[in-house]
Amino acid sequence: MAAVREADEILKEECTAKIAAQELRLQTELEGAQRQLMAMETELQREKEARLSYMKEKEYHAVELARLESIIKEYEKLHESKQCETQALEAALGDIRSRAFGLENQMKGQQDEVNRALSDEQRKLRELENRLHEEINQSVLLQERLVVREDRVGAL
Repeated sequence: MAAVREADEILKEECTAKIAAQELRLQTELEGAQRQLMAMETELQREKEARLSYMKEKEYHAVELARLESIIKEYEKLHESKQCETQALEAALGDIRSRAFGLENQMKGQQDEVNRALSDEQRKLRELENRLHEEINQSVLLQERLVVREDRVGAL
């Protein structure tokens, strides 16, 4: 009987040590996940700022394009009689539109890259959270087993 109690006591100490080690490991992983989350939040903030800058730049280009188009139209009105000048202005307008279209495509590509990176980071975060929940559930199960064993030892 004493040997059983001693074995249960040893088992209880081993379980307690395992639980403590697992809790320490989980706490370390949690802290790492929290640091990673903070880094992701910082990166998201940078991306938000980049998007805002992108939107301001896009807005500036749109205003500038509208201004340039307006200037070109006024110039065309003044020089309708001169075919050569009119053709040059049309070519300039086409060039401006082409550059604006190129800028818009470039900005769309950058936005797509940002969205893909954000999606990847969110997926990684969900995976880390799922792993953390699984570890916590395992810890809870081990604690419940320990309580059951303590109840058995108490009953003996």
